[in-house]
Amino acid sequence: MASFKFLACLIFTFISFTVIAQIKTSDTPNWVLKQNYTTTIDIASDEIDYGYVVLLSDEQIHVPKQKHYNRVVKKITDNLGIQDVAEIAEIYDPTYQTITFHNIDVIRNGDVINKLDINNFQVIRRESSSESYIYDGRLTAMINLSDIRKDDILDYSYTISGFNPIHNGNFSGIFSLNDYVYINTSSLRLLSNTNLEYKLFNSDLKPRYTTSNGLKDYLWFSEKVNSVNFDNEAPIWLIEHQYLIVSNYQNWKNVIDWGIDIYNVNDKISTELKAKIDAILSNKAMEHEQIIATLEFVQNEIRYLGLEDGIGSYKPFSPNKVFNQRFGDCKDKTLLMVTMLRAMHIEAYPMLVSTTFGKNLPKILPSPKVFDHVVVKVIDKSGREIYYDPTITNQKGRYDNIYFPNYEYGLVISEETNDLEKIQSFSNNLIEVYDEFYLEAVGKGATLKVKTIYNEYEADKMRNYYKNSSTSSIKKDFKAYYSNYYENVEVIEAPIIKDDSLNNELTIYEHYKLEDIWEEVLADDDNIGVTFTPTTISDILVLPTEQSKTKELALYYPIAKRHTINVKLPEAWNISPIDYNIYSKDFYYEFEGNYNPSSRELNLMSYYKNQNDYVSPENYAQYYRDIKTLESKLSYYIYIPKSYVASYANGKKNINSSELATSFIKNLFLFLILPIIVILLIVLIIIVVKRNSKT
Repeated sequence: MASFKFLACLIFTFISFTVIAQIKTSDTPNWVLKQNYTTTIDIASDEIDYGYVVLLSDEQIHVPKQKHYNRVVKKITDNLGIQDVAEIAEIYDPTYQTITFHNIDVIRNGDVINKLDINNFQVIRRESSSESYIYDGRLTAMINLSDIRKDDILDYSYTISGFNPIHNGNFSGIFSLNDYVYINTSSLRLLSNTNLEYKLFNSDLKPRYTTSNGLKDYLWFSEKVNSVNFDNEAPIWLIEHQYLIVSNYQNWKNVIDWGIDIYNVNDKISTELKAKIDAILSNKAMEHEQIIATLEFVQNEIRYLGLEDGIGSYKPFSPNKVFNQRFGDCKDKTLLMVTMLRAMHIEAYPMLVSTTFGKNLPKILPSPKVFDHVVVKVIDKSGREIYYDPTITNQKGRYDNIYFPNYEYGLVISEETNDLEKIQSFSNNLIEVYDEFYLEAVGKGATLKVKTIYNEYEADKMRNYYKNSSTSSIKKDFKAYYSNYYENVEVIEAPIIKDDSLNNELTIYEHYKLEDIWEEVLADDDNIGVTFTPTTISDILVLPTEQSKTKELALYYPIAKRHTINVKLPEAWNISPIDYNIYSKDFYYEFEGNYNPSSRELNLMSYYKNQNDYVSPENYAQYYRDIKTLESKLSYYIYIPKSYVASYANGKKNINSSELATSFIKNLFLFLILPIIVILLIVLIIIVVKRNSKT
């Protein structure tokens, strides 16, 4: 036991020394251009976010040396800022990078306090993307500084050495010229031995350009940089930072050539993988059957897991390895699927896409770094182009209508490709809902039967939900949903699901008892009523919080919903038919309401579809008016005076439209006509009296 403890202690000591050895210290490199800063800030105290400001953000990259220098100077303006400023945490990839700190100084009342002590560092592996099953192997060099106070200035600098060798000496990058907090002075300097193309977004800042010793020196310098004004309602692809994109790739063809080399795995297909391919070929005679079988295997039997340290962040593992280990990330699963399809003589290619830049890709300089996802493009024997995302699971449908996300643009890794490819999305993601309300006596409860039909992506999503949830949790979730609209909801029977996998149509049946469905009419204590709302449509309406906007407003897209409500009333009602449409540039809505007196059935049909994935600023005013109109009309009310409910409860067996009409005439006489007659009589008496007095 003692020897074991000694061995454990020895191993721990070795790890500790190894961790500390990964962090180095040195003087500032001589190629770095020193930048000065001022402590005077031109921003009101109530405009400062997070309790601190950045006095200097200095970033310098020496491309030939593969060195990335950073210096940050922060001033704490409120005790709230101590928490963020007192922790320094910088990330690097140990497979090809090292980190060296040059200084960590705290300036307090003009005195400089040296806080750089290598023994106070920790190197930890945070894996911030682990919830997405991605492990990139990067490390965080972290130090928590002691004795940090309000009004302190923290000045620290470090250099990360090493570029990812996967880029073969090419250089590109995306840099933000502003941040979440105010920056007093911002400096970005690039030293390169080749010309660098650059492009700015949300900024017109011009670089200072010089040459020295064969190096091209680019410097973007700015002062009084306000924090990013984020809009939570904006689409994900909207660029809100002041971005600088730099690249020495001349065109997208250069990126494609780089990708061809990356995805060129010359390993011979293993015996195990070949056996799987042969099994598909023997069981599936038709091309479309082979495509579906391969897709289902890669999606559902190869679990998603990314080990992306070093070149693994770009280069996929061998298909043989991925097949045997039964896991891989997007590029691993894509290459496996492409390899299997090609072995079946089906044309298939990897395609790079961006889940964030989306429709902005054509505006961005060519670079592999703008892509964060890989999918599959297939061309069948008829020449039809079809796209698949092998990271999605439990997808159903015909081979040519499998749902594919709206990535907008992609870069196909193929010798025949020269540019970005526009991806056309055909999906509507239609959801059809049929509500059947059976109302009991007026003022009492009701039963509700719901039939919901999900199509395309919505069917895939619900299928995954059912697979990942127990029956009891599904009952709770569904009950909680309707409890948002009605009180005292009771589940009569658990939801029933029917899955038409060929057409990718999933149907759910629900059955509820609603104890309390009648409510007092708002601002009218004399009436009670029932509200019928197409809840699935109200769920996706994007209701603006302001009347004007300077940025795009994100909408759910693609999506279409048809919600039909059928109400069986306990008594006859006096209801007139109604229908209307709202034609907006960004959405379409139609409504039709009909009543059948003989069966006492009220039928309400609502249809909603978003026409675009966002509302542009120039269309926003019209959208605001149209969506507010829809919001005011979305719900349908029926109501009745409380007095009739009372008379019904006292034994009156029939409250029909003729009685309501008779009662209405009586009330009209009592409360409107009779007072008018009285007033006229009084006026007449006054006139007569005046005439008699004159006489």
